[in-house]
Amino acid sequence: MKKKNVILPALTLAFLSSFFAISILTIKFNQPIKNLVKAYVIRYSYAYLEPEAQKDLEINIIPLDQVWEMLGKVNQDRALNDLRQLTGEDPICIRSGCYTITDRLSGSEGLDWAQDYLYENLVNMGYSVEFHSWSTPDYADQNVIARKQGVLKPTEEVYFVAHVDGARSYDAHFPAADDNASSVVNGLELARILSNYQFKRTLVLFFSSGEEQGSKGVRAYLDQLSSEEFGAIKYVVNHDMTGYDDNHDKVMELFHGGHPPSVGLTQMMSEIIGIYHLDLVPKVVVGCP
Repeated sequence: MKKKNVILPALTLAFLSSFFAISILTIKFNQPIKNLVKAYVIRYSYAYLEPEAQKDLEINIIPLDQVWEMLGKVNQDRALNDLRQLTGEDPICIRSGCYTITDRLSGSEGLDWAQDYLYENLVNMGYSVEFHSWSTPDYADQNVIARKQGVLKPTEEVYFVAHVDGARSYDAHFPAADDNASSVVNGLELARILSNYQFKRTLVLFFSSGEEQGSKGVRAYLDQLSSEEFGAIKYVVNHDMTGYDDNHDKVMELFHGGHPPSVGLTQMMSEIIGIYHLDLVPKVVVGCP
């Protein structure tokens, strides 16, 4: 079954490639990393960049000792424990009790348990966490949003996004392990490691719902933002299906919308994979999967 293959090293490696983007952008205040592109690469949304900033997309990436330190803190056993609970292999334990998830469909009890698990863990890590409720004529659910305020530029936000909901399959138990518990696990491990550091910009970990119905949770969130709040979003990295390498080619696809800032961000992430010697093959792809 697919879910068993998610425990391969691809899970942690995929997490690391995304993790580097926020680290290299924000971890040291005195690093000579200038002219950073202002990207908005969330699925179904596209990037923007002030015209004058488009003149220079050159990024000077310098390996940092603190990033190497963070890499040593990635715990694959801990990530696997999260994965087993989110997919129903093990009971998921939250404040109200322990339950077994059979699916994480939008609006389902299983998704509620998964969201409570995320909320409680993120609060315990010291994040400011909120539920953002949304509804449409056909669906209603909530997003889980965790923030860690930046030190120098708290009004500028860097988002890491992963959808928690899953799709229905033909079996009675459809764990949605790769799509998209794998990326939720990435986000949790990212949260644990970054909780012990201070950053220039505000870190936002966004766990959405309604993705399988057309990114309804993300759309609802964006629709209610003011122009000022929307403008505060400087970078977005969306994780989707990051845990299953069916042909074992280690290819990490980095999608962008064809806009200069999206291209710049994905190219930067591709370079980071090489600079830190990850066992991945980055592939920059135009469009959304």
